[in-house]
Amino acid sequence: MGDAGTARSAIMIADAWVLPGVTGGKQGLLRILVDQGAPILRESLTRLAELRDPQEVLASASRAAREEHGSVIRVLLTTAPHDETAAEGLRSSTKRYRSTLAAIAKHLHELVEGMDARSLIRAG
Repeated sequence: MGDAGTARSAIMIADAWVLPGVTGGKQGLLRILVDQGAPILRESLTRLAELRDPQEVLASASRAAREEHGSVIRVLLTTAPHDETAAEGLRSSTKRYRSTLAAIAKHLHELVEGMDARSLIRAG
């Protein structure tokens, strides 16, 4: 079952078992998912300041942001066409995600600025 099938299954299970106890029903659950993505991206940015090796930046901060936040985005992508709360969550999550990736790209640029491209290739 693909991501869309998994997301639909998760929502059906949530409807039956979880939603009665979540304030705000399905919209409340979606807000919780969106809110849980923010700390993941903040952690990537915090860790980014410590990294000085370009390969480590790519392997650590960039990868963590993509992998950890990706599951939230997949659920929102599946749900957004049918639910305005999910659509708004997708917009705000995408904005945060892009901002994080821009900070990672800027940090990488600062690390490699002035380096010889051949030395970067050989290091990899």
